[in-house]
Amino acid sequence: MTIKRKVIGYRLPHAVSPWGPVSEVRDIGNGVCVVSTPSHGGYYVPDDMLEHIPAKHRAIAASWSGDEHWYEEDCCWAYVCLVFPDLFPPEALEHAEGMAGRLSARTTAVAPW
Repeated sequence: MTIKRKVIGYRLPHAVSPWGPVSEVRDIGNGVCVVSTPSHGGYYVPDDMLEHIPAKHRAIAASWSGDEHWYEEDCCWAYVCLVFPDLFPPEALEHAEGMAGRLSARTTAVAPW
C-alpha cells in the first residue's frame, strides 16, 4: 500500500470527536488521523480505508467510541495499527498484537467511562 500523507491543514469531517472538541489533528497517512482533544484522543479512519478493518474490530471500536470510524487511543488503536502497520513505528506492532488479542477475547467491550 502506498502511503499518502495530507498537507498541514487537513480537516476531519467532524470538529467534534467522541472525546470532545478536536484540538489537534495529524494525518499519519491515507487519511488516517491521530486526533487529540483536551481530555483524550484516538484515531479516525475515513470511509475509504475503513473497509480494510474487519467488521468484528469495527464493532468493538464502536462499542467504545460510538462510531466505527473512531479508535480510542488506549485500546482500540491496536486494530488500526495491525491493519495499517506502515503508519506506525515498528515497535508499536508488538504492543498492538497484545492489545488486540485482549480486546478480541472479550465478548462485550465496555467503555471505561
